[in-house]
Amino acid sequence: MQVADTGVLAGWVTEVLAAHPAEVVRYKNGEAKLVQFFLGQVMKASRGKADPKLAQRVLEEKLTS
Repeated sequence: MQVADTGVLAGWVTEVLAAHPAEVVRYKNGEAKLVQFFLGQVMKASRGKADPKLAQRVLEEKLTS
């Protein structure tokens, strides 16, 4: 069963971004491929339950804000 609740996904995304501040800086400096790394970490945090497409959208929103 996949989790598609944006509130829950946002929590996992926030956790992952907080745990990897150096990678966030690298992403903001133009290393767009790091979004896949972050997505992998979100999937790991959710034990594979996060909806990957929605998780990527939430990730990109948080990274650009």
